[in-house]
Amino acid sequence: KNRARADYSVQQLLDLQAGEGMDLTLPLVCGFVMTNPIFWNAVSRVEYRTRLISRLAGGQKNGVVILATLILVLNGLRTNIFHSLVETDDTPLQLLSNPVVVLIGQAMVAIGTIFVLWSTWRLGFFGTFMGDHFGLLLKERVTGFPFNVTENPMYWGSAMIYFGYSMQHASLVGFLLSLCITLSYAIAIRIEEPFTAMIYENAASHSD
Repeated sequence: KNRARADYSVQQLLDLQAGEGMDLTLPLVCGFVMTNPIFWNAVSRVEYRTRLISRLAGGQKNGVVILATLILVLNGLRTNIFHSLVETDDTPLQLLSNPVVVLIGQAMVAIGTIFVLWSTWRLGFFGTFMGDHFGLLLKERVTGFPFNVTENPMYWGSAMIYFGYSMQHASLVGFLLSLCITLSYAIAIRIEEPFTAMIYENAASHSD
């Protein structure tokens, strides 16, 4: 039984229908999506403490590129699995199966996408992908839109996209996975924010 679970491939996760083994698929996918932001925060901390990635990559910027690639691959895999499970979900929430909810879901996806893309533009490539953990610090705190709406527009914008997509499909599975993703973001924020503040405080004290 354990060996069968170990052999469970990502492709099998993608191919499963909601009614065929979802009792196993949903916890697996939930676990996967929750570990993503926690994982890249852990990797970034290792880099800050040891400069391991920068040394192996031949420089700070190369190290950020490697981490960014890893983050994007994991996010792409998460999104593909999420979309597949939502689109094959045979347990729709009838309460949400109406045009108004679909429009609200579309609006949430649009707003969430604006938050994610605009915050990426504001931070720049290295600011977006944990560059400060590699020693590439921002010159000043970003306070313009969408950071004047929420301090973490990339995380919450992403959560809005997942919830909005679930609303468009009236998907119970989508809502459950969106909750898992949102919880992982909340945990990541609690881990990331104080550590990032410490990085800039240390940099400021060393420059005095």
